[in-house]
Amino acid sequence: MGTVTTGVGALRDELGTLRDEVVAVRGDLGNIPDEIGTVCDEIGTVREEVGTVRVAVGSLREEITSLRMPLERILQTLVERLPPAPSR
Repeated sequence: MGTVTTGVGALRDELGTLRDEVVAVRGDLGNIPDEIGTVCDEIGTVREEVGTVRVAVGSLREEITSLRMPLERILQTLVERLPPAPSR
């Protein structure tokens, strides 16, 4: 009977360990929704930042376009004022 009692005691210990592990896993699973929420918040922040960058790029494009015409006129004027190339 001693061996059976020892075996039962060992099984009870194992069951206790398994219960502790199940409780720990349940706790970890409980944290997953919070972590998913955090990730979703971060994705939202990244989307906002991408939107900000798109607006900035659009502004830069407008500025480049507005500068292009005066620069083209300046270059054309400079080219017109260049002395003729010496003949060889």
